[in-house]
Amino acid sequence: MLIGEFYTDKNNDQHQYLIGLKFSGGILQKRDTIYYGPTFKKDKKNNYSPFFGIEFGNKICNNRYLVTFGGFVVDMKEKKMLKEADGNLIRSTSDTLIFFTENLFRGTYYTFLELKTGNLTKKEIKDYKRDYSDTIQSPNGKYAIEIDYSKLPYRIFLRNDSGKELIVPDAGTGTPLVMEASTFPRVPVAWIDSTKIIYCKFDNNYNVKFLSGEVVLVDVYKRTKQIIGKLDNLKEARRNARFLFNDVNELLLRYSESYFYINTDSVFIKEITRYKLNHSFSFDLAVDKDWKQKIFFQGEQIGYYHFLDSYTTSGFIALGMRDKGTYTGADKVGIWNENTKAWLIIPEPHLIDIIGWIDE
Repeated sequence: MLIGEFYTDKNNDQHQYLIGLKFSGGILQKRDTIYYGPTFKKDKKNNYSPFFGIEFGNKICNNRYLVTFGGFVVDMKEKKMLKEADGNLIRSTSDTLIFFTENLFRGTYYTFLELKTGNLTKKEIKDYKRDYSDTIQSPNGKYAIEIDYSKLPYRIFLRNDSGKELIVPDAGTGTPLVMEASTFPRVPVAWIDSTKIIYCKFDNNYNVKFLSGEVVLVDVYKRTKQIIGKLDNLKEARRNARFLFNDVNELLLRYSESYFYINTDSVFIKEITRYKLNHSFSFDLAVDKDWKQKIFFQGEQIGYYHFLDSYTTSGFIALGMRDKGTYTGADKVGIWNENTKAWLIIPEPHLIDIIGWIDE
């Protein structure tokens, strides 16, 4: 189990630590500092720039390399830095990590990190023009969908190398939001494979007590449309609805605090009360007055806690916990495993983030 911590020294400089919690037979055997470094580094002119940051967006590649959101890379086996923060990871293979950088001063380029040698090479991108339109690219990269919010009803276009084509002339009016919502109504839309998109059409009639929507599947290659199901008795939301895939790759729609399971093969929608995680873990979506939720393994309840995030591996689950029902960061790590069938609660007042599991 990997976690990130921060500490502030006597000079008020912050340092971040990558910590490994090693288990054997379900028992915590060792707490190991894998890497540590300053959050910011200072140059000769006393200018500060980001150095080592693991606040969010961390990725584990090849069960060995930690890549932070800013592009910092740590070889966790050798406990050394391979690359300083620069760019965002866009692709990883067994032997190469590829990063993309767009910077006003340094330029626009790709960086290739060879994992076996540690060699870094850069490829400049000339005449790069950022696409500021609201687009979502297909998994194979051949298409993109663009949503036109300039007038009602909203429209969805299909884009490729030859231009763009209108494929949904009426995508509704976006998620119905409460008046105090600090966002703009958006159409929930997602690619479910390289030829099909799914979107939810809402027609906001605020003169009725309850609102409704319909989930529509579009084959952009065959230009066919199919209504998967309808959502009824909806109330105005505080945030935009969105599609997502859970850990077991089931397609879900989140609307307000509700989740709907969408089956495009059998063509049905149903609201769910339990969220599935990998490795046979799950948790109830319902929360009590203290924001506690029930956690399950193979359908049997194993815990009842307030937690902010969850990470699973075979026979283990780790939760970022808090005692009080708030949305502030976790201050404890709770770990349950199939061997001991018990929870280990570790106070972590300096916790930045739970990163995930690796196998040794």
